[in-house]
Amino acid sequence: MMWAELATGDTLPHCDPRSDNILIGPCGTARLVDWGHTCTGPAWGDLVCLLLQSDPGDADPEEIFVGHPVGEAAEPKWVDAFLVALAGYWTHTASLPGLAHAPHLHDRREHSRQATIG
Repeated sequence: MMWAELATGDTLPHCDPRSDNILIGPCGTARLVDWGHTCTGPAWGDLVCLLLQSDPGDADPEEIFVGHPVGEAAEPKWVDAFLVALAGYWTHTASLPGLAHAPHLHDRREHSRQATIG
């Protein structure tokens, strides 16, 4: 089975939930912005991506994942396949030169690569 067959779903994930794509309003309402990678996929995909971009302190990200309802329902082989695909994606994009209009992009891609393979 190919990874794309394993990481399917009917949820509309953001695919890039990180601190600069989450705006917190004055009432505490969170809004996701920059939906450039939107697709359909598994409900747990954004949780994986968010945990990779977060600093959970002393908490174990895997325990956080399986402790969440969408993570608990995820098949481990699907999550593994998704992580392998992310590692390939971030390794490729981190090898690309930075863009003049987004000089921070190269560092962010490398951070994402390290978080995924680490």
